[in-house]
Amino acid sequence: MTGPRDGAVQDTARRFPNTAAALAAHARERPEATALVAPPRHVSYRQLASDVAAAVGALERAGLAPGMRVGIELRRDRCLHLVLLLACEAIGLTTIAVGSADLVPMEAQADPVLRGCDRLLLADAAPDPLPHGLVVPPAWLADLPPPAPAEIAERLCRPPPDDRLVRIVRTSGTTGRPKAIGMTFAAQQRILDTAIARVAPDLGPHPRFLALYALAIRASVTRVLQTLQCGGSVLFAAREQAPALIAAGVVDHLMFLVGDAEWVADRTMPPPKGHRLHVELVGAPADPALRAMLTERFGAHVTTCYSTNETNLISFVGVDGVGALCPGVAVRIVDEAGRVLPLGEVGLIRVRTEVMTQSYVDDPVASAQAFVDGWYHTNDLGFMPDPAHLVVLGRADDMLNVGGVKILPRPIEARLKQVPGVRDAVLLALERPGRATRVAAALELGDSALTPELVDRLRAIMAAAVPDADLRPVPWFPRTPTGKVRRAVLRESLMTAGEPRHEAADGPVDGEKPRLLRPGADGVLMAPRRGEGSER
Repeated sequence: MTGPRDGAVQDTARRFPNTAAALAAHARERPEATALVAPPRHVSYRQLASDVAAAVGALERAGLAPGMRVGIELRRDRCLHLVLLLACEAIGLTTIAVGSADLVPMEAQADPVLRGCDRLLLADAAPDPLPHGLVVPPAWLADLPPPAPAEIAERLCRPPPDDRLVRIVRTSGTTGRPKAIGMTFAAQQRILDTAIARVAPDLGPHPRFLALYALAIRASVTRVLQTLQCGGSVLFAAREQAPALIAAGVVDHLMFLVGDAEWVADRTMPPPKGHRLHVELVGAPADPALRAMLTERFGAHVTTCYSTNETNLISFVGVDGVGALCPGVAVRIVDEAGRVLPLGEVGLIRVRTEVMTQSYVDDPVASAQAFVDGWYHTNDLGFMPDPAHLVVLGRADDMLNVGGVKILPRPIEARLKQVPGVRDAVLLALERPGRATRVAAALELGDSALTPELVDRLRAIMAAAVPDADLRPVPWFPRTPTGKVRRAVLRESLMTAGEPRHEAADGPVDGEKPRLLRPGADGVLMAPRRGEGSER
């Protein structure tokens, strides 16, 4: 992975029907080039193509056939997980990642999506044998007979069933009950083609991607597959290994969950002079200061986007918080009755993209609520300053309503996070029976202390909109695997932790009509002055 780079841009005109076909081509043309690195292992394209083809044969001999739904148990060996994923795609199966908690007898399975699995590929034998389980231990590949060259070509170059589901992704449930989102073979390949073309100007002909996250995360799978289709190298590593790898210049494409990016940047020396680096921040809105730090320290091209699992990419967000809509994306801003609002008005965001799903898997009720007339209802709030741009202000169900005053938390949270010593900040409404609702500013401080000086700085920021908010320091926030804060869990922990600290004497004005915060001149939402006619 440390060989010379000729500086050429990846030929994005070349297209493959799927990743398995790309492996077959690279194995013919560059058989000894490195496909995967998981120290101390280096896997060539010749070996990876052979492994995937051998896995296809073994799974078919075990009775797996096109159209089946197959759960793949998460495992530490991401190389083997990837081989299973690619083999299932080559056969024409629908895969879904499962954890150890999901491995229960079918009659006891509460999740209808998992209940619909025809087989489970298990990392180890379950304590209670599962009739539909197939154990795939770490040494499984080594015990398979190596396929002949003709078998590799036949097994990897089958036409993909474009209209069938290739993968089901389950949401984290931070916005309510978890949902299952299906992606067709055709949609996945279109997403990969677009992703390859997007990053090509920043990377060489064979990009080297640092894969830090599990293959249950859709964004991680997408980057791994696009790297392999380009004939590049995927380096599987842990977050703690990232600083040394970046400083050595052995990777040029990175994807960080926002919460990990600052940790890595603080511990990383700059890469070699002139080394190109493309950094993508995903999982949560990225602070402009973090983007600036990554650009300065790494000399990197840093991107962050607004996307959903249901729609894929919607916009690329600039340092000013304004997102440029991606090609093929349409956005509407509507009020609570579904009426389209004019440019500049804050409302609910509805989206339509060329690769969006049209429904949730095995959930007709949630599908009917979220997908209407070809549009996906994001339940996010935002506005469009012009037809080509979008500003996202946060989740509609995160809106605080205290004493009749409606407050959008994200702009305030963003300013709180800029204060030294504050790792993250979340505003929550704490509703207590028989008592007035109060706003709590939960502060992720890590090892820092809530000093009087820090309290003064935080209260100065909140003075305009939530002057009476309770400051609630916690060491760490509960998070999803993709780094999003579990707001419901955090709210519950604050509610059960006793009386809040730093309570202020002044409360919200009683009897006011609900007021929605409006974008101020600096892009931060501020409470409208009394009498401005901003009631909605």
